[in-house]
Amino acid sequence: VERALQLPEAIGGVLFPRLAAWDARSSARALSAWKGPLLVIQSTKLNLERVRVSMAPGETSPWLDMVRTLSPQARIEIVARVGHFTQIEAAGQVNRLIEGFAAR
Repeated sequence: VERALQLPEAIGGVLFPRLAAWDARSSARALSAWKGPLLVIQSTKLNLERVRVSMAPGETSPWLDMVRTLSPQARIEIVARVGHFTQIEAAGQVNRLIEGFAAR
């Protein structure tokens, strides 16, 4: 979070819309084309008010529903009760998930 806050607003203001545009244009095609192992780790979703909220075990999101449809081989893991920067806020848990996935 600290590193993200150090990013100049002008750079973030350019990068974020480009990231969102790539997702809108390309993510379904990329997921459909991918046939190898895939691990998806998610901790938050946007609620009906478009506010990012922590997910609970067993919850889903439109993104995860798309992953399940287009990449049925994907392993999906929810890291509950943390914010959007899962790899920082729950580093140990994320590392264990990646290590377990890579070991398979």
